[in-house]
Amino acid sequence: GCGKTAAMQIAFPDAENEIGHDKLTAWDMLWRPRPLPDGTIEYDPSPLNRAATHGKPFYFDEIMRTNADALTPLFSAMDGRGFIVGGNLDGTDLPVAPGFVVIGASNPLVRGAFLPDAIASRFHILTVETSEQLLVDLGLDERLLVAWRNLGAMDGGEVWKPSIREM
Repeated sequence: GCGKTAAMQIAFPDAENEIGHDKLTAWDMLWRPRPLPDGTIEYDPSPLNRAATHGKPFYFDEIMRTNADALTPLFSAMDGRGFIVGGNLDGTDLPVAPGFVVIGASNPLVRGAFLPDAIASRFHILTVETSEQLLVDLGLDERLLVAWRNLGAMDGGEVWKPSIREM
């Protein structure tokens, strides 16, 4: 709610996008099934696959809500080797074109948020926080500001605070 996705879209309008969730798998990160009228299935490249193949940024929103299996293709995609191990349909390595980068975004205080150290170490971490002054500048009703402050002060700041869009 503090503008992470909006900032990324402005910086990288050609980025491929994925939204993380706990049911996403490593296979989903690379290929998407498309049923055909004759009952067969064809596989289309996923956003990660397209970004890697075409040398575009890959924006992974809510990366910390994704299970460890789905993060597996990112290990080789982000380590500089130039390919995603076993990323092609036939199990061969999927080449990573120059220009490919991974941008991950998440709210780390969301219940269940987690990012394994092996992936987190591949990112430069930028923290974007909501400031009270921004809420004042947006003209938020004083009663909402009081509620926002109080939620942030409870239990040493460990209680959920609404995001800007929710305010």
